[in-house]
Amino acid sequence: MAEPETVTGSGSDDDAVASVGNLQASDLSAGATRSLNGSASTGVLTTALSTTAPRFGPYELLEKIGQGGMGSVYRVRNTELDRTEALKLITPRNSGDSAARARFEREFKSLAKLGHHHIIPVYAAGTWEGVPFFTMKYVPGGALSTQLDRFRMDPRAAAGLMAKVARAVAKLHAADVLHRDLKPHNILLDDDDEPLVADFGLVKYLGEDSDASVTGAPMGTRQYMSPEQTFAQKADYSPSCDIWAVGVILYELLTGERPFPGTDPVEVYLQIREANPKPVLEANPAAPPELAAVAHRCLAKRPADRYPSAAAVADDLEAWLAGGAVTATLPPPPRPTKRRGPVWVVAAGAVLAVVAALVAASPGRQVVSEASARASDPLVPPPRLAPTAAERLARREAFDFISPAVGFRYPHSVLPGSAPGGVEVDATGRVSVGSVGCLGVELLNHPLPPGTRLEAEMQFTATRDQTSWAGLFVGAADWPSPQGKRSALVQLVRTVVPPKLPERPFYRVNTGLELLRWTEKLPGPRFANPPWEQRLADPPTDGDAWHQLAVTVWPTHVEATWDGVGVPPLHGARVVTLLAEDGVVAAAGPIGPRLGLVVNHAGAAFRNVRLVTPPTP
Repeated sequence: MAEPETVTGSGSDDDAVASVGNLQASDLSAGATRSLNGSASTGVLTTALSTTAPRFGPYELLEKIGQGGMGSVYRVRNTELDRTEALKLITPRNSGDSAARARFEREFKSLAKLGHHHIIPVYAAGTWEGVPFFTMKYVPGGALSTQLDRFRMDPRAAAGLMAKVARAVAKLHAADVLHRDLKPHNILLDDDDEPLVADFGLVKYLGEDSDASVTGAPMGTRQYMSPEQTFAQKADYSPSCDIWAVGVILYELLTGERPFPGTDPVEVYLQIREANPKPVLEANPAAPPELAAVAHRCLAKRPADRYPSAAAVADDLEAWLAGGAVTATLPPPPRPTKRRGPVWVVAAGAVLAVVAALVAASPGRQVVSEASARASDPLVPPPRLAPTAAERLARREAFDFISPAVGFRYPHSVLPGSAPGGVEVDATGRVSVGSVGCLGVELLNHPLPPGTRLEAEMQFTATRDQTSWAGLFVGAADWPSPQGKRSALVQLVRTVVPPKLPERPFYRVNTGLELLRWTEKLPGPRFANPPWEQRLADPPTDGDAWHQLAVTVWPTHVEATWDGVGVPPLHGARVVTLLAEDGVVAAAGPIGPRLGLVVNHAGAAFRNVRLVTPPTP
């Protein structure tokens, strides 16, 4: 099972921070040659490692034992105390980032204040040649993530371990600190199998607004995030997020698998928000039912249904170890459905149950939807299945893809090769889509009657330093090429290109139809017709404005309007020509059946997303 990227094998010890101060270059071994290529921290390590006996001030560098997004961790020997320690150094790419440095400082200051025998302790902290670092207890046993299998065969050891972890988490919460990144990779085991909670790079202080959080960007490791954490709203971070993560780890120890597996970010978020995990006793029938009940209570969708505190989790685990009862009970088994029908109907219903969580988990709404509550009541007859999108197309009916009551009304999916991002529907039926790359959300894959029109209103917020775009796509299809299967779609987008060259010191804002050549690795856009172009000295500031988008699909071409004004159409013959330049052989009428929403390095909100079909001839 692949481990999410993080720092491994780092540690720290029990007292307050003892300042090392600013170490000077003269502290290095004699004869060291300073490297001037790269950032300050690159030079620091190049200098330290270029000596006969690699030194970093009073620390002798022995080996690199971990690498994460925030810093690198080295096993070192403190020559003054003759003690092996772990030294964490901010990464070169973060050394000049004030926000990253602040987060790095928060980490060691948080550790310094939390004296607990199951929290990794800090020994010292300081800077050397402007590069922050701190030292911690070295834990040779490594991370729990490397030893999961043996705990699956020993549930008492798993319960004892997690009781200690829960006590450590309770200590954090008593100090008004949230960890937000609890996972096996961040729990270290010493020689006696005693756990030490580590890696406090994403801590949040309760009651403080100035933390590492950025609304719209989830913080943590997605497979261990709680439902509310995936929405990245600062107000939703609470101790319940860490309690959920404790439940994920306990589930993993008991079953050998994660409750919400997968690698696609949006699909993992959807599972976390609505799907029930496989029951522990189904994944491992030998697991003690009481421990299964503890794990499932931690994984309740609503924070109010989880344990009230991490200490309460520890109380239940310790009670079971002592032969007593636990307060948690196993969730009822899923009720078998008596409704029989085509397989595709059942599958569509399952997907609808998942995507409905996007609305149910929005601010001001409960995570458990009314539909799921009705389905669990034997006295309430099952609701009649609504017509599918395909059935509405066949009837030539206009319909909305999203509604305030249900969220996504029909199954949707993320285009393969999409970058990490998030999709959220709020209580008004507005869907927000954001991504650190190109993300396509497919709403429909079905042949369209000629003249079918996709409409939507859109708000668009571009990034300052990346080419950004957002809009609607239609006509997506897959075609063979020398590199394998490639997808192509026609998108009506607004694109913002920041100034990147001295001869172009302005922002370009383009609006029009373009062909997007989509691969598993890199989408390549190309405006097939000259777009509308604006040149601005400053980034566009119309992020709060709602724009009217409409794209009409014909067998041979695509038409579009932006705020009611027509843009140049895109003809199928032009699409064939553009694809042929990439070695892609497309049919003469290459307007495919798939349509949806698309963003790239941007955030966008959509509402009134509607498909209008022409009347039957």
